[in-house]
Amino acid sequence: MSNSLFYLLLICIVYVFMGFVYINTQISIYIYLIIMSIFMYFSKRIANLLHGHIMRYIKKL
Repeated sequence: MSNSLFYLLLICIVYVFMGFVYINTQISIYIYLIIMSIFMYFSKRIANLLHGHIMRYIKKL
């Protein structure tokens, strides 16, 4: 799996999860936007880190 595909998959999963959290907890839209902006700031680093760990694990199998 390429790194950019993994990045897009991670973004989609988090956005769907955060949407459910927003709907079910009735948190403020401002808190939701702050959390999502923080995630977007760090998301490329998180995706690179997770992609590296997952690929090393797959190669060991």
